Amino acid sequence: MFRALRWGDMEHLKSPLVIVLILLVVGEGLYITYPSWSPLLSVFTRPSETATSTDEGSVSAIGPKSIEENGKYYDISTSYPGETPLKKTAGALADQRAVSAIKGFEQNTIESFKENGNFANLTAEDIKIQGLDQGRKYTLTIDYKLYTSPMTISYVLDIYEDTLGAHGNGFYRTFTFDSATGAGVLFGDLFTPNSDYLGKISSLARAKLPAIIAKAEGVSISQVDMQAINDGASADGDNFQSFYLDGKTLVILFPPYQVAAYAAGPQTLRIPLSDLKAILKTKYQ
Repeated sequence: MFRALRWGDMEHLKSPLVIVLILLVVGEGLYITYPSWSPLLSVFTRPSETATSTDEGSVSAIGPKSIEENGKYYDISTSYPGETPLKKTAGALADQRAVSAIKGFEQNTIESFKENGNFANLTAEDIKIQGLDQGRKYTLTIDYKLYTSPMTISYVLDIYEDTLGAHGNGFYRTFTFDSATGAGVLFGDLFTPNSDYLGKISSLARAKLPAIIAKAEGVSISQVDMQAINDGASADGDNFQSFYLDGKTLVILFPPYQVAAYAAGPQTLRIPLSDLKAILKTKYQ
């Protein structure tokens, strides 16, 4: 049905319409072909390095982005948002700043993980003792979830590190932003000045956590380690930095070990904002 185009045929292809049609066909062919090879451009490996890394954040898109790195003795897999709801509520600049803050934290966490692992300087004895010669690897993963309230958006980063100890370790990093301005919101920013919010939150946490932990451990409340709760939920700002607002609820996250034994896992404390009306700033009520 089709035959190859001969040079002599060009005499019949001089009209502008025919030339335009040829260009469209050629252009369409390039467009169809491009996606099949373009993903290769997103992977960059330095020949002198043993690790391969991919940062999909270099490609502009709305969906989640990821940073992947696989070394001889470690695997890294993290994700962060390519775009936030702030783009619609606070503008493109606020959105870019939020994305940069989250991505920057993950990049710093990756660098610390690699520095602490000291992978380039492991001795033969280190490798053998840790079983790295048997296929074991250090692991770092970071996943995220988005939560919203009438006045804020929050990103919760769930971070897990396995450094080949008795078990891996998990912890959180949260980012909360004012929906209207894009400004970062710290825990203390939610409350009115001189409200002793730390004391009040501490009291609520100490009252609610025993039942939560008892359920997680499958024991009675009387068997719960109250000392761990009292220490991990004391009126210290550092104890409540992993927080977010979910609708009309303040949620505080406690990683393993903070308020209970590792076996009990992480704990989540949910406090209705209506219970905090006396100390919350009006805009967050």
